Amino acid sequence: MSNAIESARNIGPVTGAALRRVGVATVAALEQMGWEEAWLRLCQSNPGSGYLHLLCGYALLGAIENIDWLRLPEERKQAAKRVKREIQRDLRNRA
Repeated sequence: MSNAIESARNIGPVTGAALRRVGVATVAALEQMGWEEAWLRLCQSNPGSGYLHLLCGYALLGAIENIDWLRLPEERKQAAKRVKREIQRDLRNRA
């Protein structure tokens, strides 16, 4: 898929615009970069924003897997929780 990032499941216009600002303009770019790196970039680009919220990670993961974030299997949610802890650690180390 190389459609605009907003065409991905779970990605609306606000998150789509934020993803574009960090270099993710298409679904293919998100797939290539990976949801973990995209999430890290979102959080780094605006540390005071709500992007570190776990739902953002779920949305990105679901976008790549083409599944509604509410239907993510528990093991994928646990993966997102681990990534969130890593991002928090990274942001603290940069401060």
